[in-house]
Amino acid sequence: MQHISRQSSHFILRNCKFIFEWTLSRRWNMNYVQRGFFWIVIYLCLALLLYVRLLKPLVLLRHPYRVERVRKEKGNSWTLVLRPEGHRGFTFKPGQFAWLTIRNSPFALKEHPFSLSSSAMQPQTIHLTIKQLGDFTRRIKDISPGQTAYLDGPYGAFSIDRHPYSDYIFIAGGIGIAPIMCMLRTLADRGDERALLLFYAYVGLIYGLCTSWKIRPMIGRGRPVLSRLTCSPVICQSALINMNTISAGRS
Repeated sequence: MQHISRQSSHFILRNCKFIFEWTLSRRWNMNYVQRGFFWIVIYLCLALLLYVRLLKPLVLLRHPYRVERVRKEKGNSWTLVLRPEGHRGFTFKPGQFAWLTIRNSPFALKEHPFSLSSSAMQPQTIHLTIKQLGDFTRRIKDISPGQTAYLDGPYGAFSIDRHPYSDYIFIAGGIGIAPIMCMLRTLADRGDERALLLFYAYVGLIYGLCTSWKIRPMIGRGRPVLSRLTCSPVICQSALINMNTISAGRS
């Protein structure tokens, strides 16, 4: 089931209210088929709200994660390293994302989507690489190891596992490298020998860490190195592009 947010539940409530008021206004003119359809819609909406507001938060509450480390990256970015606590976590495809809840209960429905940047072959440790862009992301650096977090996922169809080919060309800019790093790390863990070409754009050489002689150690630390990976950095001189790089993490 696709992710259902707070806005979606509010939308459902508004439509239930509209359908109910419309039915009351026409209650003497409805036949049995229309009444049956009305009650089916109402029951489905109520079941969906029950799932969003009660059942799903309960499941997340029973599957917490613990913040193991908060690692500083380049370009005003941070990587949260999370470990499942009391459960096995979830399996995911390289390139997918998850919804993060931290400093709040899952019942608060205050969650934020972030790409997974760790290897899909190591689901016991989840990495989320996050750039400071808004009120919530600016507070990522203040998170302390040991804090409890909740992850709802995985979601997304952007994955090499969904689109198998003989070779791959990756194009990324700024924080968009996070799901690409997830894919590259997964391919490295699998010992994949396909040819890979990575184009990575960032502003200024000072932020650039995605060079062919540095990308392999970042991906391959503690795992087989991708011998057929070629990295072509694209340096953007204009600050208007605003695509600062991250170091993509050190495993």
